[in-house]
Amino acid sequence: MRNFVVGVLLLLAGSSFAVEFEDCSHAGEVLAVDINNCPKQSCPVTIGSTANISISFTTSVPADSVSGKVYLSINGVFHDVEVRPEACIAIAEPGCPLSTGDIREYKAQISIINDCPPVKASLIWILSSAKEDAIACFATHIHLVTALESKAAIGHPRQRSFRSGSA
Repeated sequence: MRNFVVGVLLLLAGSSFAVEFEDCSHAGEVLAVDINNCPKQSCPVTIGSTANISISFTTSVPADSVSGKVYLSINGVFHDVEVRPEACIAIAEPGCPLSTGDIREYKAQISIINDCPPVKASLIWILSSAKEDAIACFATHIHLVTALESKAAIGHPRQRSFRSGSA
């Protein structure tokens, strides 16, 4: 039990930001989700870019291998999202297999295709065992933004000086 608590504290200490999410796991639990080190809900993700995702989770079943599926729900329509690297590679050492009670961190990147409209969307992520057990599953909200909106959100220097009235 002590190792479990220490592991959770270490994982959470390493994740400086976590977004709110809905856990839909059936054979485990998602402990924390981080998207591009975003400190707020509905994190902006730039269309045509990649986003860094980190998931801390624990499993309640053993799994020799794990596969990941990621979807964007935009206006009720589900779109597949490309994820790199593959799940067992993205899971922190020792990777796969997973043992019951393991606490792991999964770090991957998703690609947001250029065809996405700039809207709020739901990101759904499912890590499954070969037996189709949902080891780690979550849904959260993101805000798909254009590159121009993304620059404005981080306070592009030219925009700041323009707003202040200086040349």
